[in-house]
Amino acid sequence: VIVLILVSTLLVVLLPMLPTIGGQRGDIRVAVVDSGVNQSELPFNVVAESKSFVLTQYGYDFNDLDTADSEPDGVPHGTIVAQTVLSNSYKAMILNAKVISNEGHATTGAIVAAINWAIEQDCDVINLSLGSSPTRGDPILAAIDKAISRGVVVVAAAGNEGDGGLGSSSISSPAISSNVIAVGALDEYDQPADYSSTGPTSEYMMKPDVMAPGYVSVGSTIYYGTSFASPRVAGYAASLIEFCQENDIQYTPGLIKTVLMKTAHKMEYPEYVVGAGIADYSDAEDLLNSLDTSTGVPALTYIHPQTLPLDYEQLFYGDDYTFGIQVINSKIMRYSIEVESKSPEIFSVYDGVVVNQSSVFPLWIHLPDAGPTEYSARIVFESDYNRNYLNISFTVKAPAARVALDVSHSAWSIDTHYGQFREFYKTLVKNSISVTEIRSGTTIDQSLLNKFDAVLVLDPCSWDVDETDPAQPYVYSLPYTKSEIDAYEAYFNGGGGVFVAGLANSSIDVSAANRLLSWSGFSFGIQRVPLDGAPIAISDITAHPITAGVASFDFVGANLTTSGNGTILATFNNITALGVLEGDSGGRMVVTGTNFFIDNWGITQEYVASDDRTLALQIVLWLTGQL
Repeated sequence: VIVLILVSTLLVVLLPMLPTIGGQRGDIRVAVVDSGVNQSELPFNVVAESKSFVLTQYGYDFNDLDTADSEPDGVPHGTIVAQTVLSNSYKAMILNAKVISNEGHATTGAIVAAINWAIEQDCDVINLSLGSSPTRGDPILAAIDKAISRGVVVVAAAGNEGDGGLGSSSISSPAISSNVIAVGALDEYDQPADYSSTGPTSEYMMKPDVMAPGYVSVGSTIYYGTSFASPRVAGYAASLIEFCQENDIQYTPGLIKTVLMKTAHKMEYPEYVVGAGIADYSDAEDLLNSLDTSTGVPALTYIHPQTLPLDYEQLFYGDDYTFGIQVINSKIMRYSIEVESKSPEIFSVYDGVVVNQSSVFPLWIHLPDAGPTEYSARIVFESDYNRNYLNISFTVKAPAARVALDVSHSAWSIDTHYGQFREFYKTLVKNSISVTEIRSGTTIDQSLLNKFDAVLVLDPCSWDVDETDPAQPYVYSLPYTKSEIDAYEAYFNGGGGVFVAGLANSSIDVSAANRLLSWSGFSFGIQRVPLDGAPIAISDITAHPITAGVASFDFVGANLTTSGNGTILATFNNITALGVLEGDSGGRMVVTGTNFFIDNWGITQEYVASDDRTLALQIVLWLTGQL
């Protein structure tokens, strides 16, 4: 199992290096967990300690005891990261923890060992300009929690998977940790970089936390990536720690994070794109200088997010809505929570919480079946020291139909909070279709399914990795239980609509997915269509209400077979790609071996075909009896 370094494409562009804080070096220790550093390219004696973790005991194929930069893809990544830290902190000393091989890979075990080593070396800040898709049991998150408990500030790159906004819910691990300062990237015009990953996380938590320039100039070359935004903020954190030490201000990692978020410059972008805004060292120092230090660690709080719902979310009468609210603060504080609203009965929160630097708890909204079309509330968090607010405002309308997205048996974080299906979600709600996510398989029974006119099963039984033991990671899937399969069969036989979008066996556990389909007569094959390469446009389509006006749609996935009463609607070289089934009691079903025509890229015509949105919408309209 590897963690990929977040190195983006480099371009040759002439731009000035950003101004530095400047000054004499001191003893604030910043651990750069990266590809090593070339000490000759850093100021003299600035590297306090070095150690390589690129060792076979951590899962590498060889031992590399050299602590110099491994320069993956020819890029001196760790050296540039260290230089960026130093250019933003005049007291920083570097702890060089080498975990990335010359192939650009790091193992989870090496990163955990490097974090523990950095703690033993009395580091003040850890910078992690690396990441991967979140996995089950990720021990890096536990190592970060340990660092935080020892008073270490941890800063991490948000990730480079934003893809111009299409890569939704793409925050990397370990930036997903509520204790980490997750940093997104700005381009040269102080706008969110297209590649910068966006939230929220799979835990319905807002990320990133702050933004910083995601580019550095080395000679005539500019390097881009959240890799280079993160060390700027790590440098800010080191300088804030130095300021605290010089001014006898007691601090915690939570104080440093809260100060940076509290003083970030707001941007005209959603918080799931830019967090609190652009980190500003000068304003953060000014705020620190103004705080009351008579009670030990100054009391400070930040509520993340500060507004809800998210800009793309549409609520309907009868909906239930949930989101995770982060309270980020400087020390242990007790908060009473009050809902100020003309309709307080629809909002549910805890009466009070105790938070030590970071905590996440749910906000619930339960909408009536009829009532006002506009709702608003202010959620007040009051401690002995301060009051903070979350503002909520939204309009409601009656749904034409209700559907659920069943992602309970997908292990992929990009499937949650509509992630890679966000454009599909937006298409549905724009057509007055209420959308709810089913997140937990343990809740699936016929009574739940009967609440919806149709249920869309997306990426069932996807493969993922469990890293609870980083020395022995294993691949797993999330099969449906017999009771869940029986519930789907009964739901269909009772007149419900079911859509199942699978993928090739390399992505999902086809045998487990076929057990879900066993009562339908449909099954996925093990053949990938196409055998390799990019999506194909399938144009051999049979006339049907869901294919009206559809000349072609995008496909990468599994071949489909049917042995029952299913009707084949689309094929590629005599390979079935799309089928439908109608039951005796009015049940309707659509099965396809791909998710490509319903993902963000398909809906926005980034692949080959131009009718993906039409097909996706008409499938749901047909399943819900509107076609």
